[in-house]
Amino acid sequence: MKITKAAKAKVDAYIVKPFRAEILKEKLNTLMNGGIDESSAKFEEEVLGLHGGSSVHIEPSDDGVGSVEVEESAQEAPGVYTGGEFDEENPPVEFDITQLNIIFVLKLANSYKRLKKFDLAIKLCLEADDHFPDNADVLFNLGHCYYLTQMYPEAEEALRKAIKVKPYHVESFTLLNEMQRLQKTGS
Repeated sequence: MKITKAAKAKVDAYIVKPFRAEILKEKLNTLMNGGIDESSAKFEEEVLGLHGGSSVHIEPSDDGVGSVEVEESAQEAPGVYTGGEFDEENPPVEFDITQLNIIFVLKLANSYKRLKKFDLAIKLCLEADDHFPDNADVLFNLGHCYYLTQMYPEAEEALRKAIKVKPYHVESFTLLNEMQRLQKTGS
């Protein structure tokens, strides 16, 4: 039940007991270096079905193994993306940020940016910043979108906020330095 609650709360990572020390070290290193624990996203998508509103019940048994029961609930309105796989060349234009984890937010933002749908990427990143406050990757994507649309003061503000949240956020530093270089050369 705790895993289910954690996944629904969109935790960054989790470990199921018993675990090996190297698993703990690997998860901590991933998170400390700004990475994403893919197993959390996979659990949310496949078991919890956050893309469709499923719930999971884990029942203990006498043998200590337990059973998992997945209960489907009503789907979201058609056309509203709530997580799961999507066509990166034709991403959804509507989304429910409350049903997305950070991995899906970042994938969707990158898809929008690649397709030059900056208005959707900015909207997504602004909503994600409210839903996942102080996430350096979301703030970087927001700053990058502003930069690509030549909204330089907004870009600088978002990138500086990302660096404040995560002082060694390389992408934010790199883009800020590029912006400053361009300002100095007048480009």
